[in-house]
Amino acid sequence: MHSDGITEAVATNGGQLARDGLVSLLESHDWTNPSAFDLSVDTWRKNLASGATDDATLLLIEDRTTPPPREFAALCTAESIRTARAFFEQWGRFAGIAQDTLLTLLVGSDEILTNVIKHAYGPEKPPGPLWCGAEVSPSFIRFVIRHHGAGITQEQAAAQADARSREEGGLGLGLVHRVFSRVHFSTDAELGSEIVLEKVLV
Repeated sequence: MHSDGITEAVATNGGQLARDGLVSLLESHDWTNPSAFDLSVDTWRKNLASGATDDATLLLIEDRTTPPPREFAALCTAESIRTARAFFEQWGRFAGIAQDTLLTLLVGSDEILTNVIKHAYGPEKPPGPLWCGAEVSPSFIRFVIRHHGAGITQEQAAAQADARSREEGGLGLGLVHRVFSRVHFSTDAELGSEIVLEKVLV
């Protein structure tokens, strides 16, 4: 929590620090370090052109809630897909995302997970590995899904999203792109395939 004097302070570049500048400043420190708060205040002062022009109050609230597990790994089956969804839901709740927004993120994640089991591996093949990870910062939440089935590139994913949007009225990958702020597909013959789903929070 902060007063407007923090974000409206004039920085050395001539503009206001603004919310983006404050978020960037906070993300630049290791908050497992007890002195991180003092360091962030010092950095804020050094970035000002002539000091604060208004009341400058910054209240730091430390959340000591134990975060969910950083990753989930299993063979890709219908049961593990449900567990992966629960894994992402845990991280969404940990990040404090509003229920309606979280539900849309889970729908988008479900689409990717379903594609992995149906198309990347397919019903005729034995289940392969599925890995899920999550990351949260003050400005975004990121879900990562990796597998070793048939992958697609970013260009192929964009083409499929466009085609399905026209054919199905916005379902499939088109829906995923609308739900998340950033969606990135990559595939490698040795490393496998990775899908990154990122939602901007501020």
